[in-house]
Amino acid sequence: MSSVLKVEGLRKEFGGLVAVQDISFDIGEGEFVGLIGPNGCGKSTTFNCISGLLEKTAGTVEIFGKDVTGHRPDQIQNLGLTRTFQHTRLWRQMTVIENLLVPPRDQFGSSFSDRIKALLAPKLNQQESDRLEKAYSVLDQLGAN
Repeated sequence: MSSVLKVEGLRKEFGGLVAVQDISFDIGEGEFVGLIGPNGCGKSTTFNCISGLLEKTAGTVEIFGKDVTGHRPDQIQNLGLTRTFQHTRLWRQMTVIENLLVPPRDQFGSSFSDRIKALLAPKLNQQESDRLEKAYSVLDQLGAN
């Protein structure tokens, strides 16, 4: 099984405070993994370091075998890993499917004409149909149907 995300020796210090101490793990393709712990134990800081939002004190991060240590968040996102935030009230009125469809920046295509076509005739947009099918597939995998 190939590695999707590999973290080795991740450490984050804020002055004299060690927020994340030498975390290492490897996530393989197709795995669903959770990071749990009490408030203040470093979960968010870990995600912020992995996604490039915070600079690591030490350690390395690989995404699909590529070392992204020191990369910016947008560079890491372009490889397929994105940091989301727990601001659920922002989209409270949206359905689960609508929330799953939020992330992509290029969902309407890359050219101006693609975007106009997608807005005027969304049901004819194959990319949008593919995304919707994938969103329902994710719900099926999670048993949320």
